[in-house]
Amino acid sequence: MKIHVVGAGGIAMSGVAGLLKEIGHTLQGSDKGTPYPPASFVLKRTNLEIKPFSEENIKSFSPDAVIVGNSIKA
Repeated sequence: MKIHVVGAGGIAMSGVAGLLKEIGHTLQGSDKGTPYPPASFVLKRTNLEIKPFSEENIKSFSPDAVIVGNSIKA
């Protein structure tokens, strides 16, 4: 399954992304800033690229699901 994780740079969502990738999903992540430790360590270990948030990044990836972190505002 192709999944886009919005807010992937946060500690909770980086862990969710790591677990999803570990069980075999194809992931893409986005966030408004550069992830910092410990989230950056988790993302580096899972080799997940974090892109700046953009609707176009989601559309071009064409995911089956989009997971939105709790810290993301409408």
